[in-house]
Amino acid sequence: MTTLRAFADECGLIMKKLDKKLERSLLHSYRKDLSSKVSGETDPVTILPKVVSLLYIQFYGRALQAPGRTFSVAISKLKEKLDDSAYKILEEYHGANF
Repeated sequence: MTTLRAFADECGLIMKKLDKKLERSLLHSYRKDLSSKVSGETDPVTILPKVVSLLYIQFYGRALQAPGRTFSVAISKLKEKLDDSAYKILEEYHGANF
């Protein structure tokens, strides 16, 4: 974040910090949107990033936007938050589809 702020300053851009109320509202609408996309999804390759993003929102309270090749790192970070059986299912699903 420090690098982003320095880059914005260098470019002459002003970055305002989100207030907590707006941040919470945006996160809630993002979670709701992801949930609806997951429930209607049938493609195993596109469902995993959405599920991992939902898990990040649930456990860390942060949105996750990452390229597909980095999801193995994101999944490994969830290991401490998920129980062993859920983590194993997630990891096997990732291994089978990516």
